[in-house]
Amino acid sequence: MNGTHQNLFVAVPLPDAVKQRVAEAAAAGRKGLPFRKWTHQADYHITVKFLGPQDASLAGSLRQALVPVLARHGRFTLQLDKPGVFGRPDAPRILWMGVGGDRAALAALQKDAERALAALGFEPESRPYAPHVTVARQWTGVEKATAERLSAPFVPLTAGEPLRWEVEELVLYRTHMGKQPMYERLDHYPLGSGTDRQLNG
Repeated sequence: MNGTHQNLFVAVPLPDAVKQRVAEAAAAGRKGLPFRKWTHQADYHITVKFLGPQDASLAGSLRQALVPVLARHGRFTLQLDKPGVFGRPDAPRILWMGVGGDRAALAALQKDAERALAALGFEPESRPYAPHVTVARQWTGVEKATAERLSAPFVPLTAGEPLRWEVEELVLYRTHMGKQPMYERLDHYPLGSGTDRQLNG
């Protein structure tokens, strides 16, 4: 343990089968894409709200705030979309897989979760919500990156039948810097049934 205050965040977990497919593509990417760090297979997720350094004892208050709100959201389906980057296109800071499927349901869930957490003092994010799965960080290559080169290993993930999964919960994770895997699951918040969501509009 590196003290009591470690970064906490709320996220959509990925099923093991989807994580495995992303990890296989990333393994192929490692051979030709010089990034400083590649995300551990167990750590793939879609962040909903980053909470920063917090004491783990906050988990109880987070549960009280989130469970009633998220229970009003039905389950929905997401799928992996084409990769992209944050930072300079020729020397990316982050390489990620995009998120497709019912993005409207995800955005509504994120907005309600953020509103609930604002009541606990967490400021809403000023930037537009951009869901993604981080695959690698910090380009270290001498040669400039190109979109074709970056996307090539991940073509199998988005060609043909999409990699879909049903979102059933959000998870509270704690970060352990320097460890592999880096994220520890602390709690989870189930979503309501799809039937309830349809009946309630």
